[in-house]
Amino acid sequence: MFPVLRDGFDAFASVIAALHRGEERRALRITVPDAFAGRWLVPRLPLWRETYPDTALEIIGTNAVQDLRGGDADVAIRYCRTSPDGFAGR
Repeated sequence: MFPVLRDGFDAFASVIAALHRGEERRALRITVPDAFAGRWLVPRLPLWRETYPDTALEIIGTNAVQDLRGGDADVAIRYCRTSPDGFAGR
């Protein structure tokens, strides 16, 4: 599971770096399953806001796979035993 998480967090870091360079001034959109959002991500948002006060977040809580290339979200955090149809992540 580590390689998948590492790649996801690398993508996350790339988006954050672009935001800090001023390339984008919109919210960072993260799509996560509802359970992960409620139990892990949301409790950590105060630390995010302290660390990145100028970077807005939009948390999209859904179990549906979002189209990252189509612009549905910037970062997706998912866990599954097999790749969802059409998912080309590594």
